[in-house]
Amino acid sequence: EAENEAPPVPQAHGQWRIVKMPRRLDATTVPDVTEKCLAMLDSQAFMVLDCTKLVFLTSAGLAMLAQLHRAAEEKEGALRVAACSEDVLRVIQMTRFDRFLALFDDVTSAAESLSYSPPA
Repeated sequence: EAENEAPPVPQAHGQWRIVKMPRRLDATTVPDVTEKCLAMLDSQAFMVLDCTKLVFLTSAGLAMLAQLHRAAEEKEGALRVAACSEDVLRVIQMTRFDRFLALFDDVTSAAESLSYSPPA
């Protein structure tokens, strides 16, 4: 199980920093992921969370998404969430986080899109 919980890996894509999420965002992984992402936002306020491998999202993970969203906005940047599985997307939609999170089908579209309008 431990090998699945690799720390976030940053990559640059233009002004966007791409950060790969672990398989699980729960109480055991969120503190480390949050700390690393907040530190990255200090140097580059535009971040895409690559959720390709993410299969499990708890309330702790949702709280982290909200915290990173706020932190990016405070630095006049933006947070985008990309490549969520149907299950992860369902959790985000059920909690109505899709009303403020910028969700994209894949990392490329998240990093290349000039703007994002949440669903009405």
